[in-house]
Amino acid sequence: MKQTLWNPQKDQYSGFVDLGNEIPNVQCDKLASEALVFLLVGTRSHWKCPIGYFLIDKISAKDQAMLVSKSLEKAAKAGLKVWSVTADGTAVNLRTFEIHQRITATPTTGRTSSCEQTLNESP
Repeated sequence: MKQTLWNPQKDQYSGFVDLGNEIPNVQCDKLASEALVFLLVGTRSHWKCPIGYFLIDKISAKDQAMLVSKSLEKAAKAGLKVWSVTADGTAVNLRTFEIHQRITATPTTGRTSSCEQTLNESP
């Protein structure tokens, strides 16, 4: 569902495509239809923590790879070790992992059908 809402704190409408400050927003007048959420999940204990979300209406693999890289950098700066990145197996997600591996030179163990990239070296 696409809609806009008035945000009185920001004195503007929200509901448009917004990739935050990490990527210049070239579609600022386009309504968002989805949210891309980055979520950290504990491996030894049961916890989940959303670390960011972006309002999108389709996203390129290049932009998504940039957001994944920024999220991993911020997690590392916070002292967190990220052991894997998981997404569903859509074409854009598969391409995202290919681009991310190329731009970060991160060795991986490959992908499974659920599109999981396991990092051999934590950041």
